[in-house]
Amino acid sequence: MKKETTNQDIEQKKSTRGRKPITYSKEDLERQPMLVLICGETGVGKTYRNVTEIRHYMKDDASTGRKGRKVLAFDVNDDDYPMFPTVSPFHIKALTKVQARRIRPIAKNGQNMSIEEKREVVQRMVNQFKNGLLVLEDLDKYMVGAKGQTVVGLLTTNRHNGLDIMISHQSIAKITTTEWQNCTWLRLHHQVDDVSRYESRIPNYFLVRIATYIVDEQYNLANNAFADGSISKDEYKKRRSFFVYVDMRRLKIRGCSRDAFIRACKKFIDTEDQRKIRMMLQERDHQDKPLYKNRSAATVKLITEYLRHHETGPNSPFGS
Repeated sequence: MKKETTNQDIEQKKSTRGRKPITYSKEDLERQPMLVLICGETGVGKTYRNVTEIRHYMKDDASTGRKGRKVLAFDVNDDDYPMFPTVSPFHIKALTKVQARRIRPIAKNGQNMSIEEKREVVQRMVNQFKNGLLVLEDLDKYMVGAKGQTVVGLLTTNRHNGLDIMISHQSIAKITTTEWQNCTWLRLHHQVDDVSRYESRIPNYFLVRIATYIVDEQYNLANNAFADGSISKDEYKKRRSFFVYVDMRRLKIRGCSRDAFIRACKKFIDTEDQRKIRMMLQERDHQDKPLYKNRSAATVKLITEYLRHHETGPNSPFGS
């Protein structure tokens, strides 16, 4: 005798259809989201490095127990991430697999998206994408004006459900105060702005300034070596793409040698930290004798203190 189909059977059958339900682990719910700022002029390897970071982000890390997570990039230039499958901005909620995908800046009518449409896509991404990494390339091109800054504020302050965000800028000047205040990591390539002009908006300015001296030194060395013919064009491209990571929470700089860090500290002290040196030269011990014999001794002491901010180990917060 044929068994009668019940409403419960129908509901159970329905529940097995469609996309896989999203489930969050305890690690996902408890981890602190990251805002990673990428800064560098055109042609210094920002996107190339981003691809490497994305691949590491999707991998499990046995040493830390971190699980690989999915990635969604807004390929606003339409040629930065062609290696990743394309997805519609209207299907973001269906993304559950650990995989990197991109959204192209093409509207439904086949035309290039307007600035307003690009902003709407970013808002949709931050509201609907969960438990993964958002990659936003060249944000400065479409987040202009008051409306653009409102969206940037949404990006940097309303992160939830383990949502990490990677934002690329072409110069320090384009990074907003809100971004600086919420920044977890800064990956700094060579850029042309005078960082000292923006000291008031940068938390722990001294650390970012030292990082720029480190990067600028390597960039200039690469230019000089290529100009005198001592390195090939390929080697030149590699060297001029040098970058460091600044851990804005733990106040550490990764990705350079100890010697390079010391040289950068010395330059920072000579150009921007002389007031502190003058104060140190006025310090006395309990016998009213100067603690430092001369400016050189005070400088060495200050460099030693700054060395606490130098760190070896993986360059990237993603374990690469």
